[in-house]
Amino acid sequence: MRNLRFLVADDSAMARGLITSVIRSRLGGEKVLHAGDGGEALLLLETNAVDIIISDWNMGKVNGDELLAYVRRSDRLRHIPFIMVTCNAQRESILTAMQLGVTHYLVKPFTPAELEHKIRSSWNAAGQRRTERYADLPAHEAAIRVDSQHTRVSLLNLSRSGALLRLRHSSGIGLFRDYELSLTFRDAGTEREWSLPSVPAQSVRLEADDPHHANCLMAVEFDTARLSAETSRQLDALVAWLAARGPAVIDV
Repeated sequence: MRNLRFLVADDSAMARGLITSVIRSRLGGEKVLHAGDGGEALLLLETNAVDIIISDWNMGKVNGDELLAYVRRSDRLRHIPFIMVTCNAQRESILTAMQLGVTHYLVKPFTPAELEHKIRSSWNAAGQRRTERYADLPAHEAAIRVDSQHTRVSLLNLSRSGALLRLRHSSGIGLFRDYELSLTFRDAGTEREWSLPSVPAQSVRLEADDPHHANCLMAVEFDTARLSAETSRQLDALVAWLAARGPAVIDV
């Protein structure tokens, strides 16, 4: 989890420090943003890509439940795992958090092992959603940058975490290499467009697609650490649109 980006929201600097210490020492996390309340957290979310949010319930200007409600209403943010931390273990509070869409609920005081478990569970659950792949793709354009040139590719399926491509084999195609993928989708019904001119990706599987090896199939994983905030937002919106068109047909 070294490359994951965390946002820790708590009005106690000591609590933020303790949570950050667990993230760094037990999970190897290096990228941690701090917010003193939900309002500061919202400002950070406007300009920063975040993978997991850990928030206290009771804070100053904007509480954790208000932050959670905002995140779940946002098309760009709603997929982010959200761990709510509170000293209130009453059933009503837990039900409220669940109704708002909390991923996990952690009651103070908690041990480093308990926090680690909640983080890993939250990320694994989100990972299952990210691996839903959509193969019944509408009209689109796709290309990959190979040897400083853009090569058109056929996009066979797409998920939040990667894609399967068919393309002509060349010397620039190889396993575990870095590429830049460009994607453009258009909704003919609404004229809405999703444009992703530069999605950083790494090839993780490569195989021949015909007896003469002229074409190949290449699976790529998106490099979330290098995704810009705008590209991440566009990718989330695109996958949400594909999901609304129909169920995932491939689950890997």
